[in-house]
Amino acid sequence: MTVALLILASFSTAVAQPPPLESPRVPSLTPAHYRPRWPEGSAISVWIDAGHAPPGAVVLVERAMKIWTGAAGRRFRLDRTSARGAAAIRVHFVRTGEHVYGEAQPHVDERTGAIVGADVHINGAIAGGGDRLDQQIVLYLTALHELGHSLGLPHTDDFRTIMYSFRRPGDGERYFEAYRRRLGSADDVGSAKATGLAPADVEALRALYGR
Repeated sequence: MTVALLILASFSTAVAQPPPLESPRVPSLTPAHYRPRWPEGSAISVWIDAGHAPPGAVVLVERAMKIWTGAAGRRFRLDRTSARGAAAIRVHFVRTGEHVYGEAQPHVDERTGAIVGADVHINGAIAGGGDRLDQQIVLYLTALHELGHSLGLPHTDDFRTIMYSFRRPGDGERYFEAYRRRLGSADDVGSAKATGLAPADVEALRALYGR
């Protein structure tokens, strides 16, 4: 029987992170230092909840998927599927507190250490503030961040990285504004010109999945 461990990771302005869930007490066959990841060469199917998505959000999630796939350099790929039940990653749009942008819940097989599924929740309410470009930026970067968690990447303390954990007042505003300054137009969001990834993000991903 496969035993799965649920890991929570959020992209929020709150200092405190939610406590980890209790995992089943079963023998682990993986080294203590092993970091969960998808099996090498995985074709990871992604279902996006288009029915509850803010305008334009589905395209932004697809762009985030493409950016991570490109950064992986054939170590895995993210492919969109219309079949929710068959999807490995499910992207949901929800409405929650204004200080929480999203949350990722990777499901890890404790016996093998492999990620076997993930649920990503993006706060659809965050698209209500600012102008249209601000809304696109926040949705895109939130999707990019939470997909990073679903791939096994942890938070960082480096403000330049997409995996940075907001913990100071104003972090969100400064972060999104820094990205906006790199754009010429809305078409640049999630483009090769403005991927949202820092070199350290790509390095961390490739280190996790092997060089």
